Amino acid sequence: MKAKLQTLKPQVPMQGDRLPVMRPGYGFDATPRDRGRPWRRKRAAWLAEHPLCCACEAKGRVAVAVIVDHVVPLWRGGADDASNYQSLCGPDHAAKSAREAVERAK
Repeated sequence: MKAKLQTLKPQVPMQGDRLPVMRPGYGFDATPRDRGRPWRRKRAAWLAEHPLCCACEAKGRVAVAVIVDHVVPLWRGGADDASNYQSLCGPDHAAKSAREAVERAK
């Protein structure tokens, strides 16, 4: 008699068929690219000090920043400290990430 193999349930809860669901206890400040509690603390402190999008400010607009971005990306050797951080709104971060993706693909 052969033993029947059991199928394991996925360990990461999924929303639909693509995006992981935020796990309970991680709070609203957890990001899809969560790097742990120390980063969440740094991120919260940075956004409290720099609440406006710097790209929008440069264009004469006002928008709330939701993302702490690295001015020089880590993959290009940028520092992972406050000297290399900037606050960005979602649309400006998406545009910057798209430009960097094209550059990185080359």
